[in-house]
Amino acid sequence: MKARLIQGYIEDAEADVIVNAADCCIWFGDGVDGSLRQRGGWDYIHACQEVARKYAPIPTGEVVFMRNPSAHLKCRYIAHAVSPCWQDNQPYEILTELVKKLLIRSKKKGIKKIAMPILGSGAFRLCINRAYRSINNTINKTSGRIEVLIIHPDFCQSY
Repeated sequence: MKARLIQGYIEDAEADVIVNAADCCIWFGDGVDGSLRQRGGWDYIHACQEVARKYAPIPTGEVVFMRNPSAHLKCRYIAHAVSPCWQDNQPYEILTELVKKLLIRSKKKGIKKIAMPILGSGAFRLCINRAYRSINNTINKTSGRIEVLIIHPDFCQSY
């Protein structure tokens, strides 16, 4: 299945998995993480703290799933994906491997639909066009029957 780029906000998505653009400690940042935290409320915050205690620091290029504890987010799981930043060696290759891991682990969980941001393009400062192309190409080669929505608030057809 192909990925679809849609305009919107990740916290409004309805999917089996919503992907959080996390840092290595699932520390509460702005952007995607802040939006999910604000919408998810205290149940979400406490669940993130438990994941952080168990798994942090999460290496760059890894993804950790948690069950969604919040009735305010429309998904079964949150996937905390630690993107590379522009300073990393070969960031787009790391991003490609991260997306592959996300898809493989999602398949194992029986996931049918994923909503994700353009990972790495916020605080980690990867070029948004190049990050989108890396993510989209990986999804189109790897996703199988999983529907993937790439959600961005400033949708642009030029991606």
